[in-house]
Amino acid sequence: MKLFPSFVFQNRWNVAGFVLGFATLPILWWALSLLDSEEAMMQRFYKSESESVLGGIYWTCKMHWDDHDPQDECTREIITNEDYPFEPADMVEYELKGNATTFRATAQHTGDPLHTVYSIDADGNIHDANGRESD
Repeated sequence: MKLFPSFVFQNRWNVAGFVLGFATLPILWWALSLLDSEEAMMQRFYKSESESVLGGIYWTCKMHWDDHDPQDECTREIITNEDYPFEPADMVEYELKGNATTFRATAQHTGDPLHTVYSIDADGNIHDANGRESD
């Protein structure tokens, strides 16, 4: 059984084209990845830092509610005390309020020139300022 039909490799130029085509795919991918601007990379960094802080807040509050009453308000003092492992990023400002059912927290990276605010709800869904759910 032949892997390719005989007409595909009728001469050496077909073979060379086939090999060259597959050899250039990684190079093409690398070249296209260089087109990403520094601003886009920084925006992804700001987003990931903000979302990381929101995730930390969310899971720290969940631990608090598991240890105590879910109707307790989760506050900055609770999540930063020594009983829980949350340590916020230095350049991310955040706010939080609510109990296990009404919880909401927001975070914004101070270096973000677009000043994008991200939020997380009681179900752990993260959204940007426009209400779009994050990836």
